[in-house]
Amino acid sequence: MQDNNNVSEVLGKMNRIRAVELCLIAQRVYDPGDYIAEINEIFECITENKTYDDAPGLTKSELIAVLENLTMDSSHPGKYSIRKILTYNEKSQSMHEKKEILKKVQAILSA
Repeated sequence: MQDNNNVSEVLGKMNRIRAVELCLIAQRVYDPGDYIAEINEIFECITENKTYDDAPGLTKSELIAVLENLTMDSSHPGKYSIRKILTYNEKSQSMHEKKEILKKVQAILSA
């Protein structure tokens, strides 16, 4: 019975990740301004260790996975490094550094 609960928990978490991804994909098509705002919010949640309001149960690693999954169709050469960019630079304290990192992430997601 324990295994069934673990499987259900994992599937539930995967469904929440996928739901966030699908919402973002729809926003990218129908409301690009909101899409950019949501990407910025997710970036802030990752870099500031905050809870993402639209999916408070997702961890920082899962939010990074959301952004990684959104890069599947990206033609940007850096798309495979988005997790590395976000985790390597998570200790950055400078606003300038964070803005530069956000620009990289946005470039990858919009390519």
